[in-house]
Amino acid sequence: MNSIRTNNFVDWEEFLNQENSTITLLLDFEIDAGFSFITAIAQRAIKKGATSITIDHNLKIPDAVLNLDYRLEKEKIKVTNIKISALFSPSYELTDQYSISAQLTTLKIDYNNIKSEISKRAELNPEIPRKSHASAYLSGFFGELADALSKRIVSHIELSGFFAKISPSSINLYLLSKNITYRILQQGGGHHSSGQHPIHPKTIKATEILKNEAFFTSMPNNFKKHYQKGIHYNFLGFYDESFLSYYKLIETIFRSSKFIEIVSSEVFKINNKNIKDAIKNSNQKIMMLFIYQALIQNNTDITGSEKENFMQKMLESSQLRNDIAHSSDQTNTSRKLIEFINLLSRIMLERVNR
Repeated sequence: MNSIRTNNFVDWEEFLNQENSTITLLLDFEIDAGFSFITAIAQRAIKKGATSITIDHNLKIPDAVLNLDYRLEKEKIKVTNIKISALFSPSYELTDQYSISAQLTTLKIDYNNIKSEISKRAELNPEIPRKSHASAYLSGFFGELADALSKRIVSHIELSGFFAKISPSSINLYLLSKNITYRILQQGGGHHSSGQHPIHPKTIKATEILKNEAFFTSMPNNFKKHYQKGIHYNFLGFYDESFLSYYKLIETIFRSSKFIEIVSSEVFKINNKNIKDAIKNSNQKIMMLFIYQALIQNNTDITGSEKENFMQKMLESSQLRNDIAHSSDQTNTSRKLIEFINLLSRIMLERVNR
């Protein structure tokens, strides 16, 4: 992980009083990437006659330094320098790790608007010191710039044909003023790490392992495939893909003969082929209504007040599925609904596995 440049934080009151027209910021973060500076340097050394190469910190890997004058008009910043440095990671990793440092300047800052927003927050919560309001607002303000630039850099790498992902909790942003560096914030990299899922060894019980094994073994392979993809994509931070995997699992279960039989008997209480065919060909929202009637409506594990919220999330999920399929990135919404759509898929799996 990038070392912290300084723990000297910005005095935001002084910053606002100065109203500097141009602000210089330093952005540091790390990525896991599907290309290797280390391998390229080793191969070049072998071509020049080296008989063996030791891949360790003694191998000199030059930084990639890009001097730029690149403007991001939407974010109102100009990128002036980007440095990419290789970090030595274990050789068994599928990706190589890199630290990226970027220098940027702001094109325009609306101080009047910033001060107005801080004043509004102070009026709503007068018990909190104004300094705290200023710190929270400006950290968020500059954090959005850091987030936008880091995503733009990673997107450029991916569009160039290489896998790239921001490492969790590696983003650090600094203010450079009169050759003095001040720290603004540290924030996460947008996806999970193993540290976010602590499991104590003594909490793992043989009975639970066997119970889960029986549950997953009884699951048809096409169900397993979608469920595993949902977990995998969620961990990597591909929230739209994770949501679609769980949703595809729900669709697959719904259209299975066993679940159609459940809906037919629970909702219509009729064993009729025409009704079953109509159920199977339901659109997204009608599918959710049938699932609700068959599994949720009379479910005593879900309270009456929860059921209305449950139904609302089911309809939101059906709409989100269409939005992802027919429009652009829906990450913010899909991330919020993944836990719910996973729960719904498990309820359906438990019912067909009886």
